[in-house]
Amino acid sequence: MADPNIETQLTQLSHRQTTESKVDKDTKFERDYVPPDIKIQQIRQAIPPHCFEQDTWKSAGYLVKDLAMIAALVYAATFIDTYLPQMLRFIAWLVYWFFCGAFATGVWVIAHECGHQAFSPHKSINNTVGLILHSALLVPYHSWRITHSKHHKHTDAYIFITYVDSSTIIWMAALFDL
Repeated sequence: MADPNIETQLTQLSHRQTTESKVDKDTKFERDYVPPDIKIQQIRQAIPPHCFEQDTWKSAGYLVKDLAMIAALVYAATFIDTYLPQMLRFIAWLVYWFFCGAFATGVWVIAHECGHQAFSPHKSINNTVGLILHSALLVPYHSWRITHSKHHKHTDAYIFITYVDSSTIIWMAALFDL
């Protein structure tokens, strides 16, 4: 049965699935929805200029705040199993996981912004902080930065590979019996 919220099941679901590079004004994505005809330049002009200013100290302050909150939460978590009854432990661990995850997401966002060269006006600071944070998060920084840049430049493509030499491909093919 067709989804009642979608105008057509196989065509015009998104502009990425059409063969044309632009969507005409009458194309409907979902019932009664027509994408606004707004240019990126109009959006940028609507944002106050101070929002585009990069401040290394302000960025570092956000990073220190997130790391300090994670450290405080980790320290507090060491007392959960020691001082709380069983039922409260369960609730305390859930609360800990939620808030620690939220602040760790903040660290990921800052690492992500380093990849966009938005943490600081200095490329060396962006790359150093990005490398440290991505390493702590077990994500290779430079390969992620390169592939993520390609992702933003070519949003119609879904798979990005920076470089895989032929020996790796042969090894993977043998491993998975391809």
